[in-house]
Amino acid sequence: MLTFQKFDCIDNMTENKNTTPILFHFASLYFEAYKDVQKSSSGILRDVMNFIRKEKTEKRGVVVDRHFNRPNDPPREIFMTNVRFEPKKSRIKCSIALLRAGRIPKIKKQNELELTSFDETIGTIAEETHFFIDYSQHKAVMCVEFNYNGPRLLDIEFYLRSLAWRKLRLSKKTEVSVIMDSTIDDTIKNLKNVLNIEVKANPKSITQMDNDIKGYFTGITSMGQKLNPKFVKLEVMYQTSGVSVSNSKNLNDSANRMVLDVLRKIVAKPYHLDCFEQFEVKYVDRSGAEQLFQLLNGKKELKIDIDLKKTKNVDQWYKLIEVDFDKVIEPS
Repeated sequence: MLTFQKFDCIDNMTENKNTTPILFHFASLYFEAYKDVQKSSSGILRDVMNFIRKEKTEKRGVVVDRHFNRPNDPPREIFMTNVRFEPKKSRIKCSIALLRAGRIPKIKKQNELELTSFDETIGTIAEETHFFIDYSQHKAVMCVEFNYNGPRLLDIEFYLRSLAWRKLRLSKKTEVSVIMDSTIDDTIKNLKNVLNIEVKANPKSITQMDNDIKGYFTGITSMGQKLNPKFVKLEVMYQTSGVSVSNSKNLNDSANRMVLDVLRKIVAKPYHLDCFEQFEVKYVDRSGAEQLFQLLNGKKELKIDIDLKKTKNVDQWYKLIEVDFDKVIEPS
């Protein structure tokens, strides 16, 4: 039997190696009711969640494939695993799972550097994401765990909208907005001249954009079709050494228009946010100062060290974020 010795890197050691830093992002959620439905957004949300609870109580459930209309993509099947109401605070504690599609990971044997195949007769590997909803206001506010391999914010929105539409016939349209620390609106308002643009995206994600902005990224999609990379990174540079960037004659009108079009599209239809792995713009604002806008780094976020072996259920997860969630809902 092959045995092995594990070495710790001293430089990377932390006080508690049992914890893992977990990020949470925040977003608003609003259901637009059908004209003949006399319900508020929070009323529709509660009905959807109660429907999920009833299904689970009766040992049923609803699996939704977000890629049902994408024949060339693997399925993205999601289903709710927990719904628990906290009525005193108008909160809902939830978790949602994504069934693993494609290549199945292997398992490392205990105390051996050997891999064994996962026994698929046991079941299917799934990734779980925890999220929490406050419905005390006109628009609900969600606190969503960032799980790279699991369901994301827009998976959650798609799932809830699908039930409100196809199962309950209460709403077909939702509005989701990521809550930002550095707002997109400020950049749209103050941008005068773009100096540099850096974009990183999966070519398949670009194909999901609306047509009016998809044309800006044809280079990425063309390279994706020819070389089939996982990501393509594009850097566009306008800044010239020795030239005053605040000079109106040197305005980069095409770049300015492209950046503003993309940012306005994200504000109007936030699902475009998921099309980018990176979107950074260096620009001059109206006061003549250089600024750096980082789309994904601008999200309002919460970072908590969690012992994943001890934090087993959705109630324990909620207790870890409750105080910070309170501050987002009712800032001092």
